[in-house]
Parts: sequence; structure tokens; C-alpha cells
Amino acid sequence: MVSQPQTAVRPARIGKLNRDLLAQLKEFENTPEEERWPGATWPKPQAFRDAEIFIHKLPLDSIPMPDMGLADDGEVNFMWKEDGVHVDLGFYGTGAYSYFARGKSGNKIYEEDALVSDDFPGEILALFKN
Repeated sequence: MVSQPQTAVRPARIGKLNRDLLAQLKEFENTPEEERWPGATWPKPQAFRDAEIFIHKLPLDSIPMPDMGLADDGEVNFMWKEDGVHVDLGFYGTGAYSYFARGKSGNKIYEEDALVSDDFPGEILALFKN
């Protein structure tokens, strides 16, 4: 069975910070080929779609705005370093994402195959609230 790529479902209203992050993602995705890093693997279109879906679920009214970047191995990456909390989260276009997080007290959480279709992880949200 061939799986169909996920498409972003846009809620009627999303916050300004989410829209800003979506605009930044589009800028990355639309980088002209001649401006891309030589020798690097560019993220697959589905990695950008997965990140877009995720952005719609980010509770940016409750957590800080992440830094976003592209890794040379084809990952779309979100990172938070805020008040002793570190979160690194990445998309490769598989319909899933991985994350590693460390809280202020040093507690660590991680997941290799969190589904893009799921809600933002509550355990990460709790790190920002403690």
C-alpha cells in the first residue's frame, strides 16, 4: 500500500507568531538552488510539509518562538534554548519527527518517531512551564 503525503490542514485562525514561522519556513523552502549549500542534502518537499503541519500545532502563546534552520543532512530543524530548557526537534519528510529535550533540572526526554499528525508533545510543553 502506498501512503499518501500529508497535507497541511490550516485552521481558520492561527497566531501571528505561527504565521511568522510559516513565512520563514517558506523562505527556506524557496531558496534558489544556486544559493543552497554545495554538497549538502536539501530537505525533501515532504520535510517542509511536515514542518508546516507541525507549526500549525505549536502553542506559541504558551512557549517561546523556536529558532528554525536547515541541517546539511536534509533536516528541517526547530530549536529552543530558553531559561535552562533545550529542545532540538527535526523533520526529514517521513510523517514523523524526532526530538531531544532537557529541562531546567536536567531531566531528558526524547522520541525518534513522534507523528506529525499528533498534538504538540505535552511533556515538552511542561518543560517550559516549570
